[in-house]
Amino acid sequence: MKINQKSIITLLVVLCTTIVGAQTVFRGAVVNAKTKQPIVNAKVGVSDQGIGEITDAKGRFNYRRYHEVLDDKSELIISAAGYETISLDAKAVRSLFNRSSTIQLEPSTKEAKKKTIKTVKLFWDTSEDMLGRDVDAELAYIQGFVDSYKNLKIEFIAFGYEILKEENIIVKDGDLSSLRSHINSLEYRGPSNYGILDTSRADAIIFSSNGDPNYGTLSVQQDTPVYAVSSITQKDAGAYMQKLAQYTSGEYVPTGEIKNISSTPQELNAEAVKNGITGTITDLKGPLRDVVITKKGSFDEVTTNAQGKFAIIAAVGDILVINKIGYFSKEVLVENKDIGTVEIISKSDELSEVVLEGNKRVDNTIETSNGRENKDKLGYTVSELNEEDFAAGATTLQQLIQGKVSGVSVEGGLYSGSEVVYRIRGGNQSITNDIPPIWVINGAVYQDVPNFLDVQQIASISVLKSVMANSRYGTIAAGGAFIIKTKDQVYRKTDKKKENTALVKGNDYADVAVQNIQDVTPGYILRMRKLPKPEDQFKLYQKISRTQSSPLEFYVDVAKHFDQVDKNLANKVREDLAYISRNNTKALRTLAYLYEVGGDAQKAAWVYERILKIAPSEAQSYRDLALIYQEKEVGKYNQALELYINMLGEQIKGVNFDGLEKPLQSELKHLVVLHKDKIDFERLPNEWLTTDFDLDIRMVIEWSDKTVPFEFQFVNPDKKFFKWAHTLEDSKERLEQELAQGFQTEEFIIDDAPKGEWLINVQYLGDAGDYVLPPFLKYTVYRNYGTSKQTKEVKVVKLFNQSDKVTLGKILL
Repeated sequence: MKINQKSIITLLVVLCTTIVGAQTVFRGAVVNAKTKQPIVNAKVGVSDQGIGEITDAKGRFNYRRYHEVLDDKSELIISAAGYETISLDAKAVRSLFNRSSTIQLEPSTKEAKKKTIKTVKLFWDTSEDMLGRDVDAELAYIQGFVDSYKNLKIEFIAFGYEILKEENIIVKDGDLSSLRSHINSLEYRGPSNYGILDTSRADAIIFSSNGDPNYGTLSVQQDTPVYAVSSITQKDAGAYMQKLAQYTSGEYVPTGEIKNISSTPQELNAEAVKNGITGTITDLKGPLRDVVITKKGSFDEVTTNAQGKFAIIAAVGDILVINKIGYFSKEVLVENKDIGTVEIISKSDELSEVVLEGNKRVDNTIETSNGRENKDKLGYTVSELNEEDFAAGATTLQQLIQGKVSGVSVEGGLYSGSEVVYRIRGGNQSITNDIPPIWVINGAVYQDVPNFLDVQQIASISVLKSVMANSRYGTIAAGGAFIIKTKDQVYRKTDKKKENTALVKGNDYADVAVQNIQDVTPGYILRMRKLPKPEDQFKLYQKISRTQSSPLEFYVDVAKHFDQVDKNLANKVREDLAYISRNNTKALRTLAYLYEVGGDAQKAAWVYERILKIAPSEAQSYRDLALIYQEKEVGKYNQALELYINMLGEQIKGVNFDGLEKPLQSELKHLVVLHKDKIDFERLPNEWLTTDFDLDIRMVIEWSDKTVPFEFQFVNPDKKFFKWAHTLEDSKERLEQELAQGFQTEEFIIDDAPKGEWLINVQYLGDAGDYVLPPFLKYTVYRNYGTSKQTKEVKVVKLFNQSDKVTLGKILL
């Protein structure tokens, strides 16, 4: 069955505008309900969103969590000493979004009682960031704390990426020898993950960390004091620890020197200007922006600014690798702190900033499904070409439209030997049954391309995506609509009707030498296999792990090796990768792929949450998180729903989801059909609540680096192929859109297709040394998508190794 998307996005936009906020953002003041005077130091926070806000001297607060979403269990809690605490449910919280509110607290008539502390949870961070901590100084603080209480019960939790140790310790007469023994046995490695910590069921918390989590958000209660202690604290992290203590009425004690550094990518670049390596990248035309600079053998990566300048943490003697899509890569040996100006050579036309052509017009009105309207009043995007946009001497529709309108592709033609096929991105398209756009000429609807039209008589061409075309013309316009206005009514004789299909003439499959994917075993794996004991193999891994020229491939290979030898050691390898790649979205996305193919959805969710934290302006970050939240192991169905409503409703400020519209529609429909009992479905339009959604095959491909050139090919049982190219030469507009919006996903549908065996082929079209962090591809095949019989197969391949066309998989229908 095909999805009826009629007016869906329009309804979602309306819905979002009226009751939904894209993020958890609201502001206001907290006052005394009787005197109306402001309340200072009142606490305002949403459950499961970490540390909240504290009101200032005028009782004001500004709660901004731009990338946090609510679920049906979320609560807003407002409390203050001497006042009754109030809480609001998720629906009430949404009503506060993007507005200023006054919240009144009633003075409490109960006498405040001193909190009794009998049970304390002690969270001890064992991540690699805590190497070199002053254990004695931190234990001295803990000693002073426990000396204030008798027969204190300590729940000791050592954590890194996961919980590593849990012990119940009864402290008598201040004796911490048992605690010290447990601490001295710990190993420090991998990343920290605050999201796994349960701070409930305790009278107080002792939190021994650096305040700078690599993953996760610490969930806290306003009435459970946190006593934060750290001997390794960075400047910004120290502020986090201070606010944590203040928000919970606890205490923060930095026992060591506070360092003026930060591990976030933004601050790291600022530090690099002072202490790292700087330079400027140009081509023949001048400075280049968005050039990727990578320190060879590491995950350290930065991009150039609008002036072509960059700064990266590196040292004299290091090698910097310079990459930009459409250019030859270049390696530079660092000999001075400023490497000066480096020129790189274009392979063809460089991929410059996105310029939308064909939108010149004298007035500001535009052709829509409801006639001509003012563009500024529209709640959606319409592209229009006028006479001044048309190529001089054009004789065909293809020549008028091709390359002129964002989101429109024109394939085939005279030189390819195949029929011209027009597609409007965002339409309901599949491999086997492409729904073509309709053509509306002076109000008359045509399903076939109007080749009979005299192009010299065309005055304007407007493009409507499927959602808005549906609202006027019905399901016949599921593939979108071209609206053409002519100068007069002169037409040529209508051409003979032709069949419109994605499987056009000239696409007979003749590749007889295509091989299955075969990875060559690298030398370091062969060395490990020579050692009989897994623990000795792991020691070799640790010895050589930070010396590899291609570190991402190394960690992927070694984790795969240990999966066959010792699962626990394989997890440690992936934890190491999670730590060293924590600020690199390409490496993190590859890590998430590995977790997904291994069936560990929860860890994949941690990684996707981290990606959203460091890349909040990229559409892919939100989509990936929404999808992984649907996995049973994660089970955050309502948070997934919130994300989809925000994405399709265009409610996330500064992020454009046009390029992901098609997969987002499929995935939201999938969420509703399979998990309707787990979500607040009343928030959706009725069109999304039908149960007739199922597809034979749905394939989704995702790639770790947006710039990677490759070709995806489908071959049906009749040996006809469908090709999808991700290259600068074939898909320049698509790649521009990916870079501008920040996405790297494509969906393919096989439904009501010929029975038999389908081949799925892939080929890497780049050069061997183009990438320091080699690109990976994740390939997911859903069978019976959207039904109770649905199955899912996930594969991850080294895309960079497939320079010859290989068969990724076979599908039997």
